[in-house]
Amino acid sequence: MGRVWHTDRGGFRKVRAWIGIAGAAVGFALILSGYAVFGSAVHPSALAVMAVVSSIWLWWTVPGVGPAFRLGAGALHAVGFASLWAAGASEVGLPGGFKAGLVLGSLLVGAALAGTGWRRPERHPACAAAGATLCAWLIAAFSGSQGAPGSYPSWLELLFGLDPVAAEAVSTVSRKFLHFFFYGLFGLLTLRAMPGRPSWRRFGVALLIVALYASTDEARQMGTRVRSGSPWDVLLDLSGAAALMALSAFWRRGSEG
Repeated sequence: MGRVWHTDRGGFRKVRAWIGIAGAAVGFALILSGYAVFGSAVHPSALAVMAVVSSIWLWWTVPGVGPAFRLGAGALHAVGFASLWAAGASEVGLPGGFKAGLVLGSLLVGAALAGTGWRRPERHPACAAAGATLCAWLIAAFSGSQGAPGSYPSWLELLFGLDPVAAEAVSTVSRKFLHFFFYGLFGLLTLRAMPGRPSWRRFGVALLIVALYASTDEARQMGTRVRSGSPWDVLLDLSGAAALMALSAFWRRGSEG
Protein backbone atom coordinates (compact mmCIF):
# COMPACT_ATOMS: atom_id res chain seq x y z
CA MET A 1 0.00 0.00 0.00
CA GLY A 2 2.84 2.35 0.87
CA ARG A 3 4.49 1.67 -2.49
CA VAL A 4 1.26 2.41 -4.37
CA TRP A 5 0.85 5.68 -2.47
CA HIS A 6 4.45 6.66 -3.22
CA THR A 7 3.93 5.93 -6.92
CA ASP A 8 0.70 7.90 -7.00
CA ARG A 9 2.33 10.89 -5.35
CA GLY A 10 5.19 10.77 -7.83
CA GLY A 11 2.74 10.69 -10.72
CA PHE A 12 0.83 13.61 -9.22
CA ARG A 13 4.00 15.67 -8.94
CA LYS A 14 4.88 15.00 -12.57
CA VAL A 15 1.40 16.03 -13.69
CA ARG A 16 1.61 19.15 -11.53
CA ALA A 17 4.91 20.13 -13.14
CA TRP A 18 3.51 19.64 -16.65
CA ILE A 19 0.44 21.71 -15.72
CA GLY A 20 2.78 24.52 -14.66
CA ILE A 21 4.73 24.33 -17.92
CA ALA A 22 1.54 24.25 -19.99
CA GLY A 23 0.18 27.21 -18.03
CA ALA A 24 3.35 29.19 -18.78
CA ALA A 25 3.03 28.38 -22.50
CA VAL A 26 -0.59 29.56 -22.52
CA GLY A 27 0.42 32.68 -20.61
CA PHE A 28 3.11 33.56 -23.13
CA ALA A 29 0.58 33.05 -25.93
CA LEU A 30 -1.83 35.45 -24.20
CA ILE A 31 0.94 38.02 -23.80
CA LEU A 32 1.70 37.85 -27.53
CA SER A 33 -2.01 38.27 -28.25
CA GLY A 34 -2.14 41.24 -25.89
CA TYR A 35 0.85 42.79 -27.65
CA ALA A 36 -0.99 42.56 -30.97
CA VAL A 37 -4.04 44.32 -29.49
CA PHE A 38 -2.65 46.77 -26.92
CA GLY A 39 1.01 47.21 -27.88
CA SER A 40 4.14 46.82 -25.74
CA ALA A 41 2.61 48.47 -22.66
CA VAL A 42 0.97 45.18 -21.71
CA HIS A 43 4.25 43.26 -21.48
CA PRO A 44 5.65 44.16 -18.03
CA SER A 45 2.37 43.80 -16.13
CA ALA A 46 1.38 40.56 -17.87
CA LEU A 47 4.80 39.01 -17.30
CA ALA A 48 4.77 40.18 -13.67
CA VAL A 49 1.42 38.45 -13.10
CA MET A 50 2.76 35.24 -14.64
CA ALA A 51 5.90 35.45 -12.51
CA VAL A 52 3.92 35.91 -9.29
CA VAL A 53 1.62 33.02 -10.20
CA SER A 54 4.67 30.81 -10.75
CA SER A 55 5.96 31.72 -7.27
CA ILE A 56 2.59 30.98 -5.67
CA TRP A 57 2.67 27.62 -7.45
CA LEU A 58 6.20 27.09 -6.11
CA TRP A 59 5.06 27.82 -2.55
CA TRP A 60 2.27 25.28 -2.97
CA THR A 61 4.82 22.56 -3.78
CA VAL A 62 7.03 23.19 -0.73
CA PRO A 63 7.14 20.02 1.40
CA GLY A 64 6.89 19.88 5.18
CA VAL A 65 4.39 22.73 5.65
CA GLY A 66 0.60 22.80 5.83
CA PRO A 67 -1.90 24.24 3.33
CA ALA A 68 -2.58 27.30 5.50
CA PHE A 69 1.14 28.16 5.59
CA ARG A 70 1.47 27.68 1.84
CA LEU A 71 -1.56 29.86 1.14
CA GLY A 72 -0.36 32.58 3.51
CA ALA A 73 3.17 32.54 2.10
CA GLY A 74 1.87 32.75 -1.47
CA ALA A 75 -0.40 35.67 -0.56
CA LEU A 76 2.45 37.46 1.21
CA HIS A 77 4.66 36.97 -1.83
CA ALA A 78 2.01 38.49 -4.11
CA VAL A 79 1.26 41.47 -1.84
CA GLY A 80 4.93 42.22 -1.24
CA PHE A 81 5.76 41.99 -4.94
CA ALA A 82 2.86 44.27 -5.92
CA SER A 83 3.77 46.84 -3.25
CA LEU A 84 7.44 46.97 -4.23
CA TRP A 85 6.50 47.00 -7.93
CA ALA A 86 4.42 50.13 -7.30
CA ALA A 87 7.20 51.73 -5.23
CA GLY A 88 9.80 50.92 -7.88
CA ALA A 89 7.64 52.57 -10.55
CA SER A 90 8.21 55.99 -9.02
CA GLU A 91 10.13 58.22 -11.44
CA VAL A 92 10.72 60.91 -8.81
CA GLY A 93 12.66 58.70 -6.45
CA LEU A 94 12.03 56.88 -3.21
CA PRO A 95 12.64 58.10 0.35
CA GLY A 96 16.29 58.44 1.29
CA GLY A 97 17.83 55.18 2.39
CA PHE A 98 15.04 53.02 0.93
CA LYS A 99 17.30 51.15 -1.49
CA ALA A 100 20.07 50.58 1.02
CA GLY A 101 17.58 49.58 3.72
CA LEU A 102 15.81 47.13 1.43
CA VAL A 103 19.06 45.46 0.36
CA LEU A 104 20.46 45.35 3.91
CA GLY A 105 17.19 44.00 5.29
CA SER A 106 17.09 41.31 2.60
CA LEU A 107 20.67 40.29 3.40
CA LEU A 108 19.93 40.02 7.13
CA VAL A 109 16.73 38.04 6.59
CA GLY A 110 18.50 35.87 4.01
CA ALA A 111 21.28 35.11 6.49
CA ALA A 112 18.71 34.15 9.13
CA LEU A 113 16.93 31.87 6.66
CA ALA A 114 20.22 30.25 5.65
CA GLY A 115 21.05 29.60 9.29
CA THR A 116 17.63 28.08 9.95
CA GLY A 117 17.85 25.85 6.90
CA TRP A 118 21.33 24.69 7.93
CA ARG A 119 20.27 23.81 11.49
CA ARG A 120 16.86 22.38 10.57
CA PRO A 121 17.15 20.36 7.32
CA GLU A 122 13.41 19.62 7.33
CA ARG A 123 12.78 23.35 6.95
CA HIS A 124 15.32 23.79 4.16
CA PRO A 125 12.76 23.88 1.28
CA ALA A 126 10.59 26.47 3.05
CA CYS A 127 13.67 28.61 3.81
CA ALA A 128 14.77 28.33 0.16
CA ALA A 129 11.30 29.39 -1.03
CA ALA A 130 11.41 32.37 1.34
CA GLY A 131 14.82 33.30 -0.05
CA ALA A 132 13.43 33.11 -3.59
CA THR A 133 10.62 35.42 -2.49
CA LEU A 134 13.19 37.95 -1.25
CA CYS A 135 14.89 37.80 -4.67
CA ALA A 136 11.56 38.37 -6.41
CA TRP A 137 10.82 41.35 -4.18
CA LEU A 138 14.20 42.90 -5.00
CA ILE A 139 13.45 42.47 -8.71
CA ALA A 140 10.11 44.22 -8.23
CA ALA A 141 11.74 47.14 -6.44
CA PHE A 142 14.75 47.65 -8.71
CA SER A 143 13.55 46.64 -12.19
CA GLY A 144 12.06 50.08 -12.82
CA SER A 145 13.72 53.48 -12.77
CA GLN A 146 14.97 52.90 -9.22
CA GLY A 147 17.45 50.32 -10.52
CA ALA A 148 19.26 52.78 -12.78
CA PRO A 149 23.01 53.24 -12.19
CA GLY A 150 22.44 56.77 -10.90
CA SER A 151 25.60 58.18 -9.38
CA TYR A 152 27.46 54.84 -9.37
CA PRO A 153 29.81 55.80 -12.27
CA SER A 154 30.56 59.11 -10.53
CA TRP A 155 31.49 57.26 -7.34
CA LEU A 156 33.83 55.05 -9.37
CA GLU A 157 35.49 58.15 -10.80
CA LEU A 158 35.93 59.62 -7.33
CA LEU A 159 37.14 56.47 -5.56
CA PHE A 160 39.44 55.03 -8.23
CA GLY A 161 40.38 58.09 -10.27
CA LEU A 162 38.80 56.73 -13.45
CA ASP A 163 37.88 58.86 -16.41
CA PRO A 164 34.16 58.99 -17.31
CA VAL A 165 34.46 56.44 -20.14
CA ALA A 166 36.32 53.91 -17.99
CA ALA A 167 33.95 54.47 -15.06
CA GLU A 168 30.96 53.82 -17.29
CA ALA A 169 32.57 50.63 -18.62
CA VAL A 170 33.36 49.35 -15.10
CA SER A 171 29.82 50.21 -14.01
CA THR A 172 28.33 48.23 -16.88
CA VAL A 173 30.54 45.15 -16.39
CA SER A 174 30.01 45.04 -12.62
CA ARG A 175 26.25 45.33 -13.03
CA LYS A 176 26.29 42.44 -15.52
CA PHE A 177 28.22 40.31 -13.00
CA LEU A 178 25.65 41.25 -10.36
CA HIS A 179 22.85 40.16 -12.71
CA PHE A 180 24.58 36.85 -13.35
CA PHE A 181 25.12 35.94 -9.70
CA PHE A 182 21.84 37.37 -8.42
CA TYR A 183 19.76 35.34 -10.86
CA GLY A 184 22.05 32.39 -10.22
CA LEU A 185 21.14 32.57 -6.53
CA PHE A 186 17.48 33.03 -7.44
CA GLY A 187 17.51 29.91 -9.61
CA LEU A 188 19.34 27.87 -6.97
CA LEU A 189 16.87 28.83 -4.24
CA THR A 190 13.94 28.06 -6.54
CA LEU A 191 15.37 24.62 -7.30
CA ARG A 192 16.03 23.89 -3.61
CA ALA A 193 12.44 24.83 -2.70
CA MET A 194 11.03 22.02 -4.85
CA PRO A 195 10.29 18.60 -3.33
CA GLY A 196 12.53 15.63 -4.03
CA ARG A 197 16.02 15.34 -5.42
CA PRO A 198 17.24 17.60 -8.27
CA SER A 199 16.26 16.30 -11.71
CA TRP A 200 16.12 17.57 -15.27
CA ARG A 201 12.39 18.26 -14.85
CA ARG A 202 12.89 20.35 -11.71
CA PHE A 203 15.88 22.03 -13.33
CA GLY A 204 13.68 23.04 -16.29
CA VAL A 205 10.84 24.30 -14.08
CA ALA A 206 13.27 26.40 -12.03
CA LEU A 207 14.72 27.91 -15.22
CA LEU A 208 11.20 28.68 -16.43
CA ILE A 209 10.41 30.59 -13.24
CA VAL A 210 13.69 32.51 -13.51
CA ALA A 211 12.92 33.28 -17.16
CA LEU A 212 9.57 34.80 -16.18
CA TYR A 213 11.15 37.14 -13.65
CA ALA A 214 14.08 38.01 -15.93
CA SER A 215 11.67 38.80 -18.77
CA THR A 216 9.56 40.90 -16.40
CA ASP A 217 12.68 42.81 -15.36
CA GLU A 218 13.84 43.59 -18.89
CA ALA A 219 10.37 44.34 -20.28
CA ARG A 220 9.80 46.85 -17.52
CA GLN A 221 13.13 48.55 -18.14
CA MET A 222 12.11 49.17 -21.75
CA GLY A 223 9.29 51.41 -20.50
CA THR A 224 11.49 53.72 -18.42
CA ARG A 225 13.23 56.90 -19.52
CA VAL A 226 16.56 56.09 -17.90
CA ARG A 227 17.03 52.37 -18.64
CA SER A 228 16.85 50.00 -21.61
CA GLY A 229 15.96 46.32 -21.46
CA SER A 230 17.62 43.66 -23.59
CA PRO A 231 16.87 40.02 -24.48
CA TRP A 232 20.60 39.40 -24.06
CA ASP A 233 20.28 40.26 -20.39
CA VAL A 234 17.57 37.61 -20.06
CA LEU A 235 20.02 35.08 -21.52
CA LEU A 236 22.69 36.33 -19.10
CA ASP A 237 20.30 35.83 -16.18
CA LEU A 238 19.37 32.34 -17.34
CA SER A 239 23.06 31.50 -17.77
CA GLY A 240 23.70 32.50 -14.17
CA ALA A 241 20.78 30.41 -12.92
CA ALA A 242 21.83 27.38 -14.99
CA ALA A 243 25.47 27.67 -13.90
CA LEU A 244 24.78 27.84 -10.16
CA MET A 245 22.15 25.11 -10.28
CA ALA A 246 24.50 22.82 -12.22
CA LEU A 247 27.39 23.51 -9.82
CA SER A 248 25.10 22.78 -6.88
CA ALA A 249 23.96 19.50 -8.42
CA PHE A 250 27.56 18.37 -9.07
CA TRP A 251 28.59 19.40 -5.56
CA ARG A 252 25.69 17.51 -4.02
CA ARG A 253 26.38 14.42 -6.11
CA GLY A 254 30.06 14.50 -5.16
CA SER A 255 29.34 14.91 -1.44
CA GLU A 256 26.85 12.00 -1.50
CA GLY A 257 28.92 9.70 -3.68
